Amino acid sequence: MEVAIAGSVVTGQFWMAYSDEYFRPELQPSFAADDPRQFTNVVGKVFPAYMPQVGDLITVSASALKTAFEAGDTHVIPVAGELKMDWAAADPGTGLCYKLQQTIPLSFGSIGLNSTGSRETGYILECIRAR
Repeated sequence: MEVAIAGSVVTGQFWMAYSDEYFRPELQPSFAADDPRQFTNVVGKVFPAYMPQVGDLITVSASALKTAFEAGDTHVIPVAGELKMDWAAADPGTGLCYKLQQTIPLSFGSIGLNSTGSRETGYILECIRAR
């Protein structure tokens, strides 16, 4: 399977790789951290993906977005040539677009003996346009 970075984000059919709430070490290279935010799609292994549909709700961590949330940010859109999405102050009117519904705290534990885990802001986003 080949993965390509989209040169244009205005039209097309989008698929998103994801790491669900279940951490799957079998999808990680042996040197990977035990943190689900650090998931890697290993060559030759099938990984989870989904095709966004209007009305879908997804939860992403702050680290999944290119820039930090700022006052007035209400939408999340893909960025051409990037692997992360980014904030927008308004719906651009074309292409894949999510609307911020709610912020939540996300807690990440760790299986390391001396690990304390961490917290990060999570964003619940609703897909308002899938193409």
